[in-house]
Amino acid sequence: IISALNSFDLLNTTAFCFFQNGFCSGCNYKSCCASIGAVVERADSKTDSGEMSSALVRVELGDITPHNLKQLKKLNSVIFPVFYNEKFYRNVLDQGQFSKLAYFNDVVVGAVCCRLENNPKGTGKQVYIMTLGCLAPYRRLGTGSLLLEHVFKICRPRKDVESICLHVQISNEEAIAFYQKFGFEITETEEAYYKRIEPSSAYVLRRNTADL
Repeated sequence: IISALNSFDLLNTTAFCFFQNGFCSGCNYKSCCASIGAVVERADSKTDSGEMSSALVRVELGDITPHNLKQLKKLNSVIFPVFYNEKFYRNVLDQGQFSKLAYFNDVVVGAVCCRLENNPKGTGKQVYIMTLGCLAPYRRLGTGSLLLEHVFKICRPRKDVESICLHVQISNEEAIAFYQKFGFEITETEEAYYKRIEPSSAYVLRRNTADL
């Protein structure tokens, strides 16, 4: 995490992603997210003449374990304006493959944390995305797409999982647009969902898994 934070000057940015239950968008990168390790094409490197050129980098996913849980805690404290208690992290460990860390050159830069629960809109199960985010300097490496594709990959063979859902703050237009590109739809609005964030209302975004 420290390495990732110290790389801000190299990437000419000082802003973090503050997407609650969402992830960074505005991507100028092309990613191949069919496997756990994705080779992505960077579009922000420049030649001596000032023209843009391509360079290959690798973003990979890894398990969340008791040994690296502190890294997830540090990541969440930087990305999200919400404090997650120990119950949240115990739940993350209990969910196994539904949660992953994203690594860029062996540095943790993002994570997705989901839980499997009963579907209140159906008779089967749903996967609820508790958090999905990455450090802002790494948001255009296809990290969010890779993390979300992992969730899709877990859900595809499971006949009992009917949908994937999450909450997104109603003012977070970029996150909403990103999820909509992956087939999510706004299904309802929950007023006063957030206790210490304004606006406090959240959209519920949902995607059926039948056509993943």
